[in-house]
Amino acid sequence: MSSVPFLVLGAFGYLLASVLYIAYLLKTQHSQQIAFLHAGRLAGAFGVICHTTAIGLHCMNTHHTPISTGPEAISATGWSIAIAYFFVEVSNWKRPPSALGAAAFPIAFICVFTGSTMAAPKRQLSGFHLQLLDSSLVSLHIMAIIFAFGLLTLAVCCSLLYLIEHRLLKQKRLFGGIFSKLPPLADVDHLAFTLVCLAFPLLSLGIIAGIIRAASFPVPFLSWATDPPTLAAGVCWLIYGLYLWAHATSNWQGLRANYLLLAGLLIVVLTFFAPSHLHRFS
Repeated sequence: MSSVPFLVLGAFGYLLASVLYIAYLLKTQHSQQIAFLHAGRLAGAFGVICHTTAIGLHCMNTHHTPISTGPEAISATGWSIAIAYFFVEVSNWKRPPSALGAAAFPIAFICVFTGSTMAAPKRQLSGFHLQLLDSSLVSLHIMAIIFAFGLLTLAVCCSLLYLIEHRLLKQKRLFGGIFSKLPPLADVDHLAFTLVCLAFPLLSLGIIAGIIRAASFPVPFLSWATDPPTLAAGVCWLIYGLYLWAHATSNWQGLRANYLLLAGLLIVVLTFFAPSHLHRFS
């Protein structure tokens, strides 16, 4: 069975959820807000189920990890963002930050759409690269980093909400409209910090697994240590490590911390698109 129809349905679910969550933010009548919010959750859940099914079918059909090409990695990041969002909603069920869905699902859709429309490289892997990829450590390396990136992207969504809300406060637009549906600034800042706390160990695990696998092959240290995606992942680790340290020990919160999160996202994007001679998936 082909995975393509389920991938299309998953992307449609994310797109519909995006529209419904944005409508939830824009509507002023309470009954309409609740209706759009519930519909958005259902559409997002539908997208996750279909996307998960597509990934499972792809694994069955190809007999390899679901993230064996660059485009697949981008698409899977959208999947991890949607899953991370529902994790946040469930873990904060008393006061769910539902406004976050208006940022999370559009990004998830863009990831899936971009990954699905990008052409995978046509070159053939060498025997060396096939051996390098044939390891559970590589699967751990990829999956840990993908879910870390999903959580980090959601943290950046929190920073976007923080900046929007801060601007509304500065302009004294405090009553009604979008502002009434946004979580308090302190809650948004704390949620971003929590998401980075969850992502950082995953990112560390993914990097360590990659280093162990690379060290087990006769590859010169400088060759893989200076590979652009490796450097980008290392810089990303340093930026978010600095964010956690500053937030926890120096009470470095607010605008500066959220701008640092946005800077980290640029490095995350770079890890996907940086040219590489070792991170060749196909």
